Amino acid sequence: MKRPVSRVLRVLLACSLAGAFPAVGAPGEKSAAAGADPVAKIESAGGAVRRIAKGSDALEVDFQFGGAAVTDDHLGVLPALGPVQVLRLKNTRITDAGLAHVGSLKGLKRLHLDGTAITDAGLKHLAGLKELESLNLFGTGITDAGVDALRALPKLRQVFIWQTDISPAAVARLRKDAPGLEVIPDPEAERERAESIGSVSKSALASAEAALAQAKKDVNELAPQAAQLKQSFEAAKALADKAKAKAADARKQADEDARRIEPAVKDAEAAARRAAAATGDAALAAQAQEKARLVAELRERAEKSRQAGDVAKAEDDQARKAFDEARSRSDKAGRAKRVLEQAEVAVASARERVDAATSDAVPLSRAAAEPRSVQKAISNQ
Repeated sequence: MKRPVSRVLRVLLACSLAGAFPAVGAPGEKSAAAGADPVAKIESAGGAVRRIAKGSDALEVDFQFGGAAVTDDHLGVLPALGPVQVLRLKNTRITDAGLAHVGSLKGLKRLHLDGTAITDAGLKHLAGLKELESLNLFGTGITDAGVDALRALPKLRQVFIWQTDISPAAVARLRKDAPGLEVIPDPEAERERAESIGSVSKSALASAEAALAQAKKDVNELAPQAAQLKQSFEAAKALADKAKAKAADARKQADEDARRIEPAVKDAEAAARRAAAATGDAALAAQAQEKARLVAELRERAEKSRQAGDVAKAEDDQARKAFDEARSRSDKAGRAKRVLEQAEVAVASARERVDAATSDAVPLSRAAAEPRSVQKAISNQ
């Protein structure tokens, strides 16, 4: 958590103005802030001085809530503060001249100039900020000419240029000269991202519209038949249940007939052996013939049972299929209106995504809405 500067530190800072950290004024002039408490002067304009982290001497100076009360004069005390690493000047009344004081903050890493009146000329004062990593120029008057000044900042890794007068061509040249620099927004990257999202969104829209058309058709065709379809479904269910029971009975009978064959065959084989052993015994021969006939009869019955089982199974399958179709149509009719409502919502949402992707593909224009990539990046500042 960032901690406010203590009163002891204020006293030390005030004392330092006369010694090791003289304030920076205009060439040939003595700063009007000399001998004054720099923290008090900053706070008098609605600003604040905070430590970057506990135990660190590095400071953050925040003027963004001072607004019009903050002028170039307040920047003159900044060098006396010591190691300022973050400076926020959003929507203040500073000018290019005030950036001369900012340019002397050699350890500055993040600088917020968004919403100020600075121009290309002011950026030249920042050439000495060799540690600067992030620069916010959102809503300033910077043009392509000012881009040249950014090349003098070796550690710059992020620059915000939304609603400036910097052209896409200048951004492309800057990215080429500084491959590791993140330009927000980058027109080419925004265009590619928007085209990719737009392609996906249009595909989703087409699918949603097709689903909507089908939903409308279902409402027109099935909804009026809902009661009739329900009756058909119930009748199909009854037939399917009957066919299922018939198939089960046929399967049971076929299994029973098949089980009776094996013992009958063994019995017939035993009778045949006895008749063969007692040659001329007419009674044993007749008994063997009867048992053989019984085996043939059982096999024929088992085959008929198997065939009846196959027919019953086919009827069961057909009845089940008819039942499933009737149930599906009945359910579909019952859901038709709800599905239509959901399809309409899906189409509206898909159209919004297509519109959003289209708007994100606009060039760097002061009149255009802020791209989502800019919103996300600024929110992390």
